[in-house]
Parts: sequence; C-alpha cells; structure tokens
Amino acid sequence: MYGVCGESAPNWRGGLSFEPYPSEFNSTLKTEIRELYGNRCVLCEKKQSKRKHDVHHVDYDKENFGFINLVPLCATCHRKTNFNRKQWMEYFKNNEPKRLRIL
Repeated sequence: MYGVCGESAPNWRGGLSFEPYPSEFNSTLKTEIRELYGNRCVLCEKKQSKRKHDVHHVDYDKENFGFINLVPLCATCHRKTNFNRKQWMEYFKNNEPKRLRIL
C-alpha cells in the first residue's frame, strides 16, 4: 500500500479532505475542546506540550463541529486515525472519551 494515494487509496472519499473547514472550526473552538479533555490526547493520554494537540472529527465530517464529534489527539494518534476510518468511528462510538467538565 506504500505510495498509494488519491483515488487508488483505500480511504479515498472523493477529495473531501481538500475542502476547507467552516469558519466555526476556529482556534477558540479548538482550545475549548483541548481544555475540555485536560489538554490530553484521548487515546494515549499524552499531555499537550509546545505543539498543541490536533482536534479530530470523530465522524470525519468537517461540517460537524459539535462538541461530541471533536476530540483532541496528539500528532502520532491523529495519524493513526487516518487509516481504517470505519474502525475508528466505531471505536469512538463505543468508547466515549472522558471529559473533565460537563457540557
């Protein structure tokens, strides 16, 4: 599978990853999501350092920026979630990450 990209890649979704994020998915929202989880990666629990954790869309839909659909991931874990998307969607559905504060 090395070097397979574009339409030949198993995770190809018609170029959706190239669409821009909505304006509501901004730094304020991302900071709030990170703080909601104690600035820790929801998978490995690594504490955020100088590099801020990525904010991941659980359902891979850039238009869905509801709190339940967004989780912080360190760069390593975020890379993992770019493969086997159905598996990760099921994982997050069945293993709701623990938030530090109630919405």
